[in-house]
Amino acid sequence: MLANIALAVAKRLSPDTLRALVDVVFVRTRRDLQAACADPRRAQATRLRAILGAASSTEFGRAHDFAAIAAIDDDAKLVDAYRAKVKLRTWDDVEPLVTRMVAGERNLIVAEEPYFYSTTSGTTG
Repeated sequence: MLANIALAVAKRLSPDTLRALVDVVFVRTRRDLQAACADPRRAQATRLRAILGAASSTEFGRAHDFAAIAAIDDDAKLVDAYRAKVKLRTWDDVEPLVTRMVAGERNLIVAEEPYFYSTTSGTTG
């Protein structure tokens, strides 16, 4: 509903007005994107730290010492520590935690309240 209203309003604006409005509304996002493009490794390490920090109090985060990993200042060492502590997982590895989350337990894999759960076809590689 809201998206339809926004689209209707946007269609009535001139391209220059719309571009100027987007520039004002998304200036921080654009600045962040430009900084990330200038130094993608740094941007990825910054994002990894944020994810680890947010999940550090979860069962999975505590089991893998996310708080200590997130505290590493050196970006390369951060990634190495993450890779060493958090091995690749299959569905069978995470299914017990997901099943518990679907049943109502919280703070297992992510700290946020899930919006919904969905079955997908998965990927092959």
